[in-house]
Amino acid sequence: MNTNLFAVTRSFQGGASFATFNKEKCDKGLVAPIKKLFDTAPPELKGLVVVTCAELGSKYAEELREGETPTTSRLQEFFPEEIASGKLVPVVSHSWGLNAGSATAINAGIVVANERNADKLLVWSPEIDLSGHMVYLMLYYMEAQALELVGYLRNQYHQRLQWRFAQNTCAIWNLKLLNQIGGMNPECNGDGKTTVSTLEYGEVPLAGMEDIEAYFRASKQQGEFIRWGGVGVLKPATWSFALKRPGTKEYKDNLEKIARQGLVMDVYARRIFSNLEPIEVYDKMMRAASFT
Repeated sequence: MNTNLFAVTRSFQGGASFATFNKEKCDKGLVAPIKKLFDTAPPELKGLVVVTCAELGSKYAEELREGETPTTSRLQEFFPEEIASGKLVPVVSHSWGLNAGSATAINAGIVVANERNADKLLVWSPEIDLSGHMVYLMLYYMEAQALELVGYLRNQYHQRLQWRFAQNTCAIWNLKLLNQIGGMNPECNGDGKTTVSTLEYGEVPLAGMEDIEAYFRASKQQGEFIRWGGVGVLKPATWSFALKRPGTKEYKDNLEKIARQGLVMDVYARRIFSNLEPIEVYDKMMRAASFT
């Protein structure tokens, strides 16, 4: 395939200093998945951006010392050659925003991908057990079906509409499309005031789902719902909760995120397609999709 793919992932240990940084957690949850991806990568994958948070006052920020955070320092220990060659690009964000799944962090990856003349962007969370072969399958299907966006389905994808969509947990975007709409919308980081009401947790922040918001904006701009798809119907990717133990704040935050996602999607659907009900938007979105 004649394509140039760059990837971006977000990683942080909120509030960690160099003294308190959990190296074992980083090695298991970030270093090992990157090693696996690099060791199995197809030639189309040219590099990976890892964005971490050092925004002053942010609960997601790590200590910043001489331009490095504990995460970027740990990456330097394991990937010195890849960093020197530009295959791995650590980026420290000072404008992360209020949501853990920062839209602006992805935009930082878009900047690097454009600088490297990429034509596609893989947005990936290391919670998805991803191999180079899986990346190749996504690229192949994207090209064969002339898709603008393709995701790798996760285990239990059938349980929720948002998991059937090509979420930024593991999705490849046509970079030209992202550039045309200005990347991910920073408003998806939330404003700290606006909420949605969930049955399980009451009022929770209106934030996240920057992926489907971008898809809606792109479809609105082009005047039709953009062709997209998913790979892994019979063998979905493993979505690991290994770093989100029951009883921890991370686990609770993740459940709150899942509970709000459908409601957040409804808000974006009404905002961008004011002449349609959300269910009509989702119907058109799914009719534009293909899966394998």
